[in-house]
Amino acid sequence: MESSSYLEVASPVPVMGSGLNVRRRKIEIEVEEGAARGPTWQFPRSGTSQHVHVPESELAEIQHQLDQPRKLLSEWPATAISGNDILGSVLYAAASVVARAGKLMPVSLLMVAIVLYFFRFIYEEVVTAIPMNGGTYNALLNTTSKRAAAVAACLSILSYVATGVVSATSGVHYLDTQVDIPIVACTIALLFAFALLALVGIAENSRVALVIFLHHIVVLSILVVSCAVHGIKNPDIFRDNMNADFPEVDFAGTMLDGNAFTAVFFGFGAAMLGITGFESSSNYVEEQAPGVFRKTLRNMWALASFFNVCLGVGILAVLPLGGDGGIYASKDALLSKAAEVALGSWFSTWVSVDAFIVLSGSVLTSYVGICGLVRRLATDRVLPSFLAKTN
Repeated sequence: MESSSYLEVASPVPVMGSGLNVRRRKIEIEVEEGAARGPTWQFPRSGTSQHVHVPESELAEIQHQLDQPRKLLSEWPATAISGNDILGSVLYAAASVVARAGKLMPVSLLMVAIVLYFFRFIYEEVVTAIPMNGGTYNALLNTTSKRAAAVAACLSILSYVATGVVSATSGVHYLDTQVDIPIVACTIALLFAFALLALVGIAENSRVALVIFLHHIVVLSILVVSCAVHGIKNPDIFRDNMNADFPEVDFAGTMLDGNAFTAVFFGFGAAMLGITGFESSSNYVEEQAPGVFRKTLRNMWALASFFNVCLGVGILAVLPLGGDGGIYASKDALLSKAAEVALGSWFSTWVSVDAFIVLSGSVLTSYVGICGLVRRLATDRVLPSFLAKTN
């Protein structure tokens, strides 16, 4: 056994007193026996294991469902969902345009159709490059910053809200021509009813949307033809409207005298309301079959341009601008009044019912669009995560 010896060395510091001054320190070191060296996650403790046996029948059923081709929307069902929105705006856009453009209403509507023609190619290029649901928000999110995309999403939500409110109000006004109902109360009730439907998780059905879409096209086509026939038989109405003065325009609380410039300029701004819904198709591009999106944009542009311009001319050929039964006095249900003069009260009732159905569908489309966009924003952590929950 080894032994150690230590020599006493005199301290260089003088010692005070005769005895040595020894200072002791007590140090406790805790030693854990069998401790693993390194991070604890490298040495997991013994756990449990389970063996699950899935019946072959269940696996075969699941595999069969996975092998089924995904049901995607074809051209016309995809067009119908957003087409009801853009063709529904025809029912209230004409009244807004004629109040500012007067006799130049068809010119303003034609200018919007030209702008939309060039815009659809740009929109098609952007959406097909990144074919994901989300519309403008998704496009800006992948090309700019999240802040810019969030601003665009806020504007889209405002657009959806405005479309829903205007559609509900216009639909109730058309229904009021047949049944005497309180406008404000019924509008609030309609918005509240569709809000509940959106809350419980109802979605649009492509087949129902297609039926409503085709019925609406039939009604508008009959209205265009009847207005043309009435205008040919009574050319004096259109001639008198062309000789009428331009309407005054309210600009920031100041009334401006009407002229050709104010009619075209302010009429063009109001006519942009007539293409509301053109951007809705990009919100469900993932549910569309390959190559359908560009056809959807083409169909919506062609139908909206045709009916907007033709009805703009047709209304001027059927109704005078002024007077008790004129265009300015009938702006709340303008197409219903034109239908009554062109074919009779039975057709006016048909147009009013069709308008109420289509515009109610536009309210549902607005709610569905808002819910989908808010859910996407919540998924991207722009909004609180609880908004991403669905029924």
